[in-house]
Amino acid sequence: MKKLTMKKWAVLVLVLAAASAASAGLLTLSLDGQEITAARGDEIHFDILNTKPFAFLDGSYWLLVSNAGTLICAPKIGTVVGNNINGVPYQVSMDGKYGTFINTVSVNPLPAGSVGVSVVLQVERAGVIELYEPKGGSGSAGSMTSFITIIPEPSAMALLALGGLLLRRK
Repeated sequence: MKKLTMKKWAVLVLVLAAASAASAGLLTLSLDGQEITAARGDEIHFDILNTKPFAFLDGSYWLLVSNAGTLICAPKIGTVVGNNINGVPYQVSMDGKYGTFINTVSVNPLPAGSVGVSVVLQVERAGVIELYEPKGGSGSAGSMTSFITIIPEPSAMALLALGGLLLRRK
């Protein structure tokens, strides 16, 4: 009887160890209720879009910061001006990139929803990505327009642990 109990405990420990190893590197990205699961080293691709039409030479500034990994920005309209490091030039607690989103490509107004900047996040850890619309070079981050929260993924571990408990019970 004791050997059977020890075998069950051994199976439970092995199942929990496998579950822990399997889900240790998973992260969940949540943007307005939509979740994306990624592992460290994955690349997450997304775009910054304009929310209103931009006439020729009209536009705005953008600031994208993150403590979840490395940001790589490729402008489609406008430019990437530089890096925001240690709160300079914009006073925010995370490092990132900033630039302009100005219609220099079309004499006709650019419709809302045009891609201004394509972004790749190389995921390194749980954290956040925040997008601001700053006021020129004032040093103020301006208003936050969007954010993504990246949190550790616990659901795979919980499901495997429940399966291990069921195994133990049988």
